[in-house]
Amino acid sequence: METPTIPIAGEPLSPWGTGDKKRRAQYIVPLRLSLVFKVVELAEGSFVAVAKGVALGSKPQTLSIREDSVSKMSVFFTILFSVLFATMGKAFGDSTFVLIYQKDGPSYAYPRFGAAVALLGDLDGDGRSEFIVGAPDANPESDNPNSGSIYVYSAAGSLLFHRDGSDGDELGYSVGEVGDINADGVPDFIVGAPGTSVGALRNYGAVYVYSGSDFALLYQKFGGETGDRFGNSVGGIGDVDGDGILDFIVGASGAPGGWGHGSAFVYSGATGQLLFRKDGLDFISNSYGGQFGFSVAIAGDINGDGNADFIVGAPYDSASGYDKAGSIYIYSGVDGSLLYQKKVLEFQSYLGFSVAGVGDVNGDGKSDLLVGSLDDGMWSML
Repeated sequence: METPTIPIAGEPLSPWGTGDKKRRAQYIVPLRLSLVFKVVELAEGSFVAVAKGVALGSKPQTLSIREDSVSKMSVFFTILFSVLFATMGKAFGDSTFVLIYQKDGPSYAYPRFGAAVALLGDLDGDGRSEFIVGAPDANPESDNPNSGSIYVYSAAGSLLFHRDGSDGDELGYSVGEVGDINADGVPDFIVGAPGTSVGALRNYGAVYVYSGSDFALLYQKFGGETGDRFGNSVGGIGDVDGDGILDFIVGASGAPGGWGHGSAFVYSGATGQLLFRKDGLDFISNSYGGQFGFSVAIAGDINGDGNADFIVGAPYDSASGYDKAGSIYIYSGVDGSLLYQKKVLEFQSYLGFSVAGVGDVNGDGKSDLLVGSLDDGMWSML
């Protein structure tokens, strides 16, 4: 059986030799659409990916790319999305995904343009979704390092909104859509600036919620202590309190006061008032430096009560004696009670480095979750 190459942006990436110097099969990851994905590292530094599609009836697919100076994690996700794109393309009758356009960051050094991105929905009424890009290390003025910037683009690629932060803010470190919280028929969005300082309070952190229709500031929230890094993660989480208005969540991985236990805050979209506060110190044993709130997301309706629930990651949690094993926590949107928790018994797995709700993937009528584990280059569907 011939093994096809996997095209990206119109260009097929051809395997350049699997060789016989195979050292180890390093990652095995279950993927959506019943894919089984396997990465094999070669002695010369290349990687080979093999994916077998079950649900779509696709053939096994192989891809090799050079590692050069990029990290294993970058290589892993390049391969991962290559396989997904090719398989998804088969489902839609097109095996090639083409680059529509490319946006480049500002010309000054190392702005980290693209460190955070999100889809925003239709802001300008043309029936197509807009998107936002964060550049948290942007330095618009030479004497203001790591001020950060955000850029909102239309579906056609034109710049709709741009804002720069102040010295050390790291504006755009996190970005996300929150839905239409001001009830004007247009989705709104949220931006984190965890490096924000207030007076002598360094890395206090701040979050800004903007109207998608006119980019007016709807809400502004700040951390509580020096080192909180409030706003290192942000997101919309649906209507958790059942008032008909969408709500939002903010992570503060350095809380309290830079100790790094971490906290997560859920706010009402209707009033901006705090609905729930969850602290890593309360839920994680031996949680010093666990960074609860490093990642946050809507989880969907996990417990079947009709309300959205939310998930919080603590990738540096060293509970159970396993250094930086990581953990995740799922909470009820109705009363904030803990529904589920997941820990791994493996050193430096960093479970919960990234989290996301993905809807009902396996068709069992319940919401599923996507969880990243950094060091092993893995993610899991729960």
